[in-house]
Amino acid sequence: MGENSMELPSAAKDRLSELPDHVRELVMRQLAGQAGSAAEELSITPAPRDGALPLSAGQKGLWFLAELNPGSVEYNAPRVLRLTGELHIEALRAALD
Repeated sequence: MGENSMELPSAAKDRLSELPDHVRELVMRQLAGQAGSAAEELSITPAPRDGALPLSAGQKGLWFLAELNPGSVEYNAPRVLRLTGELHIEALRAALD
């Protein structure tokens, strides 16, 4: 269903135009009383992986604090894991690089 298939106040159209396509589509279907299945509504499209991904709000905050206090270990969260099974060296290397 397209955005033009129902009449909305111009302020609502302006706000809808600011939303990502998949969210705008869901809102329009719900406004029209034609919401799809729960699984369809909750599906998340993966982000393209052709470059660096943007930081989340939490990551930006931690980066900012690290810039304010270089070398601080205040937000380190040490963990110990015992892994068993065959080690795939290339997968480990890719995960750590």
